[in-house]
Amino acid sequence: MKFFKFAKKENLPSIEKALSKFVKRVEYEAIVRGCPDRRQLVRYAAEVIGKDEHELLRALGERMLVKVAPRVIPTEAQHLPKEVTLAQLRLAGCIPIIRDHVFRGVICTDPSRIPEPYRSYESLEYLLASWEEIAKALGESERSLEELRAHEQEKLREREQEMLLRVLHLLIGEVESHGRDEAKLSISEDSIRYLFTSLTGRSGSGQIHQALLVPLLGFLESVQQRIGEKVISIQCIEKGRLYRLNWEGEEERAQQSEEGVPQPIRVVKTLPPTGVHYTVSVLVIDDSETFGSVIERFFAREGITVERRTSAKDALAELANGSVRPRVIVSDLHMPDMSGSQFVREFKSLPGFEDVAIFMLTSDEEIDSEVDAIRLGVEAYLRKNEDPRLLCAHVERVLEGKRSIQQAA
Repeated sequence: MKFFKFAKKENLPSIEKALSKFVKRVEYEAIVRGCPDRRQLVRYAAEVIGKDEHELLRALGERMLVKVAPRVIPTEAQHLPKEVTLAQLRLAGCIPIIRDHVFRGVICTDPSRIPEPYRSYESLEYLLASWEEIAKALGESERSLEELRAHEQEKLREREQEMLLRVLHLLIGEVESHGRDEAKLSISEDSIRYLFTSLTGRSGSGQIHQALLVPLLGFLESVQQRIGEKVISIQCIEKGRLYRLNWEGEEERAQQSEEGVPQPIRVVKTLPPTGVHYTVSVLVIDDSETFGSVIERFFAREGITVERRTSAKDALAELANGSVRPRVIVSDLHMPDMSGSQFVREFKSLPGFEDVAIFMLTSDEEIDSEVDAIRLGVEAYLRKNEDPRLLCAHVERVLEGKRSIQQAA
């Protein structure tokens, strides 16, 4: 359909002027006085003069050289220019014409009532329609816009929730890499901070972006949440400001369920021999930070304190000067500065460490490496692709065995 377009923006046709020439002056003045809402002018005039509203509208349109819209449909209000609102167009008795996501013009009850800012659009198009048709289409347009905005808000909330879960997953991973399963969240007006203490007593902290504050507060309203396989317990210390989070995986929960009642994490308590002070239960020596952190997390779940070193040579120096004294050493076989075998030979020559058990880890499948390690006096030789729980069981056996010997003595 070809729309009528006006070139002179200041000369918009007026439905009132057309009506004044269509009816007698007395009738016109009575109609104007009796219809304060100019959007309803044609309907009221049709009632006064006894004419069908749509027939009167077409007749007035012919006088103004303006076509009547064959139908009025809801508009895609989300594509309106920012300076154009449905509320403004409703007051003026208009509904937007939008094609290809572009604002082209309006369907209106009176072209002369189109607001001034909208007249600046080049080649503005307009058609006539009754206010009843326009109002109905505007209502549907507003409802559709509200539904669209609600859907967009829901998608935004979902994206924020997804981002929050990612951030919290990273937080959990960081805390667990230090052997802990608990952290605090401190919320202030300008920051969100997480705080934790490692098994070695060191303090750790980080920040969460302020954009995630709303979904985070929603997440913290529950006493328990789930992130992947982790079940997060939430304790509110000060509402909206301070929270404590601790978590456990499916494996721990399954074990508790089988036992019938919740059980605390078992802590292996060890007592050092008389006159000997141990600084840590297990010393892990592995040049791979990633693998070392995995082993540390497994030990932490069993309440076993761990310290990690990435250099066998540095670890040997600390052992020699007494700055670190473990009950158990877990060492990688292949390391760049000093091999695990060389480390064991030199460590065995140090006095006062006769009761320290050594476990060797490797990716090798060769039997010769295992035989050599056993001959050096290691407690056990384990491959890295084996379940880490196997190593934990070996270490627990040693720690508990040494404790039993002490108590028997």
